[in-house]
Amino acid sequence: MSCRNIIVSINFSFGNQHGKKNQYFKEESKDIVTNFQDGKKHGLKEQYYASGNLETRTTYVDGLIEGVHIYLKEDGEVVEEKIMQKCLDITMELMQLMMEIDAEHMLNPGFIKDGVQEFQPGQVSQELYDYYKSNDLRVESAEVSSLISLYKEGKITKDFYDMSMSVLG
Repeated sequence: MSCRNIIVSINFSFGNQHGKKNQYFKEESKDIVTNFQDGKKHGLKEQYYASGNLETRTTYVDGLIEGVHIYLKEDGEVVEEKIMQKCLDITMELMQLMMEIDAEHMLNPGFIKDGVQEFQPGQVSQELYDYYKSNDLRVESAEVSSLISLYKEGKITKDFYDMSMSVLG
């Protein structure tokens, strides 16, 4: 399958995309590599510039963005770095949780150390996300927190709240 100098290789299982979907520039350099499971994005998706440098890296779980998403300029400079939970940005909420209680969640696992530290793009966010998941910590996205507030204040109905929460996960 070829389109605008792009070659696409897709794996299927029982009619659903399953496994790697590779998209290449005609010059055979990577463009987009996406993993699928039972027709849904699942696992790592990476998109590259024509030069071969990484442009975006996103992780999916059952079709939803989950974990660290990074977007880089062609020279490798980070443009955007987010920690996602069920397609919702929880970066600020997670950072706030990590800094509470005198930064206990940052100190205990050793995220904060004396001296100069160097990190690869996405490395700190990935370590924070891994710690958050492995310790079963809980934060709500701004969208979920707003819905909870609106419902408690009586500004939205229970039906609207339930429907919205089911959409947000």
